[in-house]
Amino acid sequence: MVLMIDDDLDTLEIYQIIAAKSSHANQFKVFSSPVAALRWLKNQVITDSVFPRYLLLALNMSELHGFEFIKEFERKLPYRQLNTEVIVLSNSIRYQDQFRSKKYDSVNEFISKPLSNERFFSLLKSASGINTIEA
Repeated sequence: MVLMIDDDLDTLEIYQIIAAKSSHANQFKVFSSPVAALRWLKNQVITDSVFPRYLLLALNMSELHGFEFIKEFERKLPYRQLNTEVIVLSNSIRYQDQFRSKKYDSVNEFISKPLSNERFFSLLKSASGINTIEA
């Protein structure tokens, strides 16, 4: 599963439309609220449900900044056991944001928006397997 978290509703809608063109569309979920996304992720762990393989995370969100989200994600979830990679998506081309994102263990990649269709389809296909907590 691929989970996209971005408070830009247009961005979410665009990627939902793109995902619908894929045979892996059922592997894509979105949240416009990073707080609601954290709550959902915690519930997935508690209920031993399928957990996202990739988190596509916007940095500049009004409710909770992407870096604050990552701190909470790493602090409250067993992210090392979850085998989940955070991919930061940002309009920022600032080196400081790229450098800062690499300081978090869960962050695997920093991509300047927009995420290409090819890369997005590749993530959907790669995430089509079940991702559960490894014992």
